[in-house]
Amino acid sequence: MHGGWGPRVAAVACAVLYLGTTIPVGLEAVGYYHDISVRVRNLVLGVEYAHGLHPRAMILLNGVDTDLFWSGVNDKPFRLVGVTDVFLTPGSDANIQAFPDLGNPGDFVLPAAQTIEALKGNKAVVYAAGGGRLRNITRSYTTLARSSLRPALAQRVDVGHPVYASQLGEGWYESFDGFRWMGK
Repeated sequence: MHGGWGPRVAAVACAVLYLGTTIPVGLEAVGYYHDISVRVRNLVLGVEYAHGLHPRAMILLNGVDTDLFWSGVNDKPFRLVGVTDVFLTPGSDANIQAFPDLGNPGDFVLPAAQTIEALKGNKAVVYAAGGGRLRNITRSYTTLARSSLRPALAQRVDVGHPVYASQLGEGWYESFDGFRWMGK
């Protein structure tokens, strides 16, 4: 026995102190990642279900918060279940903390003019993403959108998406599979 009990007691005390501080932090982190993964799973499965109910409509998500956006929406997980027309409602990006190195939440927002047009033509449905399950809020959101959204020209136009057709001039062909051609 070299050194006696003193160094052993000090080593055990250091180990207990280390484990006593890192285990609770680790458990809290595991709990957070579990909870957010459940929320992302519910969102993706909810979008898949909504798409099944409304196969020809875009899905607009309202109430997406910072954690849900950066943990799921930003990575476009809806492609995994065959859904590509998923957008955030106008103004949603104001509720999402910006991390420019990761992307721009504004790129996921459907502009106000296109939102109003899609809602008028029943080409979009709106779902609240705030709770555990998606809730269809299309009626109430449409009423709110008509009174509060101010249509303006979109900052970017996806020429292949049919909802932007009103912003294109003459010479553009109809959209096909997300693409659109222009004459000479």
